[in-house]
Amino acid sequence: VVSFKNSPKHFRTRLERVMTRVKDACEDIQKLPAKKKPFNPFQAVQKAVNEGKHPDAILYALGVMADDWDKVGEPWGYWRGVLDKNSRNLWEKENTERAEGFKQAIADLARSPDLFAAIGLTVKSIPGSGPSRSSPGTAGG
Repeated sequence: VVSFKNSPKHFRTRLERVMTRVKDACEDIQKLPAKKKPFNPFQAVQKAVNEGKHPDAILYALGVMADDWDKVGEPWGYWRGVLDKNSRNLWEKENTERAEGFKQAIADLARSPDLFAAIGLTVKSIPGSGPSRSSPGTAGG
């Protein structure tokens, strides 16, 4: 039986949040009846981590593999299909959420008068922020 006991640190770090559940899912799959083409879930997970697949997608794909085992003809192809699709979707979702949070933080900062004070500026000292040359009441036009 293969395990994650002596796995490299980068592997444990990337999967830390779901490590126990991934290990349990791999062990469950190993107990299922063998297929014509052998499928080693521990090897599949290691490869997925090395390729930068999303940890939640790895866990999800293992669950789908176990649930659909009787319907799965070629396990490696099935694994890749479920894993790749879900990993892309989850990374995209996380990146979108991160970008939206960043945009909101920038917008909040831009509205904050403390921002200008923190960097030693006043609204008057920012080029283009004062009255325009053509405004009434400015000397020298």
